[in-house]
Amino acid sequence: MRELPDDWHPPLRDLVAEQWEKHPERERLEGLWRERDENEQLKWKPELRYEADGWTELWLVPLDPRDPRPAERVGSWHTEQQELGPVKDAQAFVDEHHLDD
Repeated sequence: MRELPDDWHPPLRDLVAEQWEKHPERERLEGLWRERDENEQLKWKPELRYEADGWTELWLVPLDPRDPRPAERVGSWHTEQQELGPVKDAQAFVDEHHLDD
């Protein structure tokens, strides 16, 4: 079996899935994730927060700002673990098409 190169990083989706899987209150958080309003719209959304100390945190956040429940921290990882390919590709597209002018 071939080994992965030293500069390989797991895709963001894998890091997110790992944090959900190992959370001690996963079932409760999944219940929040499944909550819907009267229009069958989600009541919670995932949010990534990039911290200054080099960590990325995954949170589950209520969509309605009037919802009194606090955001729920799902997990975190070193930001450098994230796959940077999609970010670089997106920036290259912006640069190529001068979308930020």
